[in-house]
Amino acid sequence: MARFFLIASACVFLFARTPRDFLAAERPEPKSEWEKTLKAAKGEGQVTVYGWSRDSHLQALTEFQKIYPEIKLILISGSGADLDPRLIAERRAEKYLADLFIVGTTTPVEVLMPAKLDPVRPSLILPEVADESLWFGKKFHFADQQKEHVLLNDGTVETSLIAYNAKLVRPEEIQSYWDLL
Repeated sequence: MARFFLIASACVFLFARTPRDFLAAERPEPKSEWEKTLKAAKGEGQVTVYGWSRDSHLQALTEFQKIYPEIKLILISGSGADLDPRLIAERRAEKYLADLFIVGTTTPVEVLMPAKLDPVRPSLILPEVADESLWFGKKFHFADQQKEHVLLNDGTVETSLIAYNAKLVRPEEIQSYWDLL
């Protein structure tokens, strides 16, 4: 559990900034909760992240590894659809192997939410992460209706599949997103 708090706070902090911003920023004095979490993670010696191996995530994880070389970072790469059966099976077996699950919003909202996810806010330990005024729009953005479980953390725009009924619309009629309007 301590490892989850550590990696969630650190990765959310890293995803919210570019590597240049991170290196230029002064590191504030950490709170005692962060110190306890960091000590526990160092004691366990590793953090396991399930998720995409997208460039922004890999950069953040690389920065984390540079700052905390004594904590081995393990990335289990895949999509939410690939990783959620694994995560659910582990939870049913009472094995909590994943410390952080970084995927799109569909899997957490539609598959993991019914499996009773814990709220995210208590995991945001660092002041620069927990302070909503430092986030886009000066607030946290969540994908779930309760606004507490599935945090949108990196601001990237995902490409989406748009389907249409070929019996009602001819393919040549759709040349851009505007044509859908």
